[in-house]
Amino acid sequence: MLTLSLAVALAGWIRFRATKRDQTVRGVVSLAAGVGGLLAMLLSLSVGSAGTEWNSLPLLLWLGCMNASAWALMLSPGVWNSDGARPHEASVKDDDAIWAARLSHCEADSIVVVDHHARVKWANQRFEQVHGVQLTEIRGKGIQSILCADSSESSRIDPLVVSISLGHNSDIETTVNASLGGQYVARVQSSPIRDSAGNVLGAVVLLRDVTQQRAMEAELNRRAAEMERLQTAALSAARAKSEFLANMSHEIRTPMTAILGYTELLSEDGDRELAPRSRLEYIDTIKRNGEHLLTIINDILDLSKIESGKLAIETAPTDPAMLVREVMELMQVNAKAKSLRLELVGQGPIPRTIRTDPVRLRQILVNLVGNALKFTELGSVRVAVRCESSSQTGAVMIFEVSDTGIGMSQGQLAELFGAFVQADTSMTRRFGGTGLGLRVSMNLARLLGGTISVRSEPGQGSCFTLSVGTGLLDGVELCCWNEPQGHPQSMQPALVTHTGPDLAGVRVLLAEDGIDNQRLIAFHLRKAGAHVTIFNNGRLALEAMTADGTIHGPLNPEASFDLVVTDMQMPEMDGYTFAAALREKGWTRGIIALTAHAMSNDERKCIQAGCDGYSSKPIERERLIAACAAKVGRWPASTP
Repeated sequence: MLTLSLAVALAGWIRFRATKRDQTVRGVVSLAAGVGGLLAMLLSLSVGSAGTEWNSLPLLLWLGCMNASAWALMLSPGVWNSDGARPHEASVKDDDAIWAARLSHCEADSIVVVDHHARVKWANQRFEQVHGVQLTEIRGKGIQSILCADSSESSRIDPLVVSISLGHNSDIETTVNASLGGQYVARVQSSPIRDSAGNVLGAVVLLRDVTQQRAMEAELNRRAAEMERLQTAALSAARAKSEFLANMSHEIRTPMTAILGYTELLSEDGDRELAPRSRLEYIDTIKRNGEHLLTIINDILDLSKIESGKLAIETAPTDPAMLVREVMELMQVNAKAKSLRLELVGQGPIPRTIRTDPVRLRQILVNLVGNALKFTELGSVRVAVRCESSSQTGAVMIFEVSDTGIGMSQGQLAELFGAFVQADTSMTRRFGGTGLGLRVSMNLARLLGGTISVRSEPGQGSCFTLSVGTGLLDGVELCCWNEPQGHPQSMQPALVTHTGPDLAGVRVLLAEDGIDNQRLIAFHLRKAGAHVTIFNNGRLALEAMTADGTIHGPLNPEASFDLVVTDMQMPEMDGYTFAAALREKGWTRGIIALTAHAMSNDERKCIQAGCDGYSSKPIERERLIAACAAKVGRWPASTP
């Protein structure tokens, strides 16, 4: 009887431990019954040890405790058996209620509870709705048969089943069956269920429909791929555009060298006073229209470089007063042709030098003054210059270009700085031009740390205000204007007169494939005193400079050239290859590059190839001669 009492007490304790999470009350009852039985037995033993007979009261007490313990053991829900079945049907309903209460916060997802053989024990309503089943129909069935249409598809679920049997967490994504024969993409996650001893009892499986999410991701990936394709196409188009502009620059600027060059020679040939007036007019017409065509080409190239972010700004110490005088002197010819007054007004002291790009600043001023003269029929064009302080940039130079021309309305001003835009489409035919100049000038002004603003009234003229940054002015001297205001004819010439550089006796190798340009460039060089030897391409030139007469041989130490002037675009061997080969063979003397390309990296490319001088076509005689003279020590090197 003692052994039986101990067994009942131990069973009550085990039942209490196994069911304390869900059925604590029944566990306590079971434990109390077992303990009561043990106490009753001890009491009986104590009576028996006293030599008395068994008392009926302890016996009855012991029997009642054993009966209560037995009922408690029967009624309290236990853990699953090894085959996953419950001992009573009533406990199934209790389990359903327990799982429903525990997982009520996950109603948006499909949830199924399985045993360690992956057989269904419970499923929530969402699972039933999505998969078109009832819990009573699928209880005890393998989860593979529910999620997969047939055995051939069950391999998709095998990793889940293995994880459940081993008690591992799992997280897979696969296509599963839905109601009415449908399917959806589900993220399937499982978490093991264990008893207090750590034994695997089963798992909770959550299925989340990610079909829409994956469809959105696929669409995003498709769009990303399309964007990448379009970006690649755009980059390819940009490269093609740059190559096209470079090639067109070469093809157009090369003949322009001959046109403008020979026009200049014609205008200087003989005594102009004795030449027929009509001939001089023809020559001037050719020159004027050639320069106009060149301006259009330069504007298109500049706009392309600006929009692609490849326009290089090179700052250098610049005398703003001298630069403005140069522009005024240049535009004076146009003003006189239309009988307009061109006035320069200095408004207070200005820095003697500023840090800016003189070439681009000159380009902007020429465009603004040129436009003012173009759109003014009567009256004058006035250029006012002053220096102002700025809280943001420290100091700015202000150039105001005002005219008495046709003016513009507010609607016209709003579209003025667009590409290929003029105030009125009729003006394109009346006044000419492409409408690119102001767009280019505005972008250049911003690159120089400033901007362009405009005021205008129809019939009252316009006033364009250009501002550019000055850079640091620490220690820079201020100077006043000495010219009488309003009398441009009294201004000093923009360039200092001199006798010009001397190339007397200099031996020049000229590599150029264009016959017209060969004759023109050689004429300029020879007129300056140089001895010129011409080759049609880089290969022939290189063979003439090597000891064995091949492109692979070493340089001939007795090569009778002091300077190389080479075109960069030639058949058989271009100037880049020619220059690089000379440097590789040890040539240390000057190499001047001639190119009709005008893109932002052309000069850099020439320098990298080994050239130490650069001149773009159309060739300007003075610049070419000065560059050549500087390389042989006959003339100081000039800055842009």
